[in-house]
Amino acid sequence: MSARWGRYTLEERIGVGGQGEVWRAVLEGEAGFRKAVALKRLRPEVANWLSAALINEALIGARLDHPNVVTVHELFREGDELILAMELLDGEPLDRVIARHPHGLEPGWAVDVVAQIAAGLAYAHGLTDEGRPAPVVHRDLKPENVFVTKTGAVKILDFGIAVGAKTQRTTAPGATKGTVGFLAPELLDGDDATPASDVWALGALAYELALGTPLVPDMPLMHALARIQTADSAALGDIVGDRVPALGPIVRGCLSVDPLYRPSAGELAVRLRRSTLDPVPASASSTWTPAPAAGPSARTTSSMGREWTLAVVALFGAGVAGTVGVVLAVSAALVVVDNRNDARDLKVWMARRDEINSFISRKTTYADLCDLISNEAPRELPQYPLCENVVSPQLAEKYLGRKRK
Repeated sequence: MSARWGRYTLEERIGVGGQGEVWRAVLEGEAGFRKAVALKRLRPEVANWLSAALINEALIGARLDHPNVVTVHELFREGDELILAMELLDGEPLDRVIARHPHGLEPGWAVDVVAQIAAGLAYAHGLTDEGRPAPVVHRDLKPENVFVTKTGAVKILDFGIAVGAKTQRTTAPGATKGTVGFLAPELLDGDDATPASDVWALGALAYELALGTPLVPDMPLMHALARIQTADSAALGDIVGDRVPALGPIVRGCLSVDPLYRPSAGELAVRLRRSTLDPVPASASSTWTPAPAAGPSARTTSSMGREWTLAVVALFGAGVAGTVGVVLAVSAALVVVDNRNDARDLKVWMARRDEINSFISRKTTYADLCDLISNEAPRELPQYPLCENVVSPQLAEKYLGRKRK
């Protein structure tokens, strides 16, 4: 007789790791009804200190209903163990996909994957509760927590350390949970995770999809953290843009040191969907093949340093992501967004900052600020409006509000 957990009949174990295991199971009902699901449980030796994360994943998952987010069915108890029933996916994690493409995914496919992840994040970040914003922040977005199905659908997994309006905080104040290589700079200062920190992680992921190598490769921990804090988003965007043009400005915006200047996940999803790149290649669907099972890949070995999950407690003090004025934001952003600008253009804009500051002080609306950016741009604008990429209405109001005081 087959083993059962709750209402489910176990069929086979399909995944096992240091923290738990996942089983394929079937829910059976009347008239031959059968529904295949995935059941996730923790290993007994870690259950005591990870059960809160599993409960958090269930509570967050119960709020999420989107094609690009894995579906959670229920959380139940089998004896002394908690079991999470989830959508059963047929495919493989994104890190295995990347491992088979050491020079990056085909441009069209890379854009499609980033667009689907952005759509899932935009949904989670845009959740409301009784009409009030109640965003869910993932906090651990990385290739291992993204799944690509055989039909090309992309799903965000593992909301175990996510934070939402009605979830209990599992991180001590001043500490940061996440994975090195995908931690936004402000998190290293002990700031709380926000949708903008998820966007930074998406930028790091887009970089890896485009080039096949992680943004933060295997290196000593302190070097890795320093690389995050001092990342040149303009240069990184140019590198990515040379191979996947549509992702260049995306990486430049997402990896901005100051979270206020990162685009929202919703803005990213819309822009990427408007891309004119080639459609998703057949390799993302009909000719999909699983990763080889034998032996670790070269990427798995080389990226061990950035896969550590740990708490980083304000290692860099105030850090480099301090508040900057709207003048410097405008002048620097034009260099960041347009990859044809060079150091000379930056010097020109910095030399004119007093003139621009005087102009901005006379402008008091978001539309006026956008006009300023667009009219002052020294070269042809990128494929989407520059102002939308650099300054959101909320950011504009924040800085213009300071100007009016």
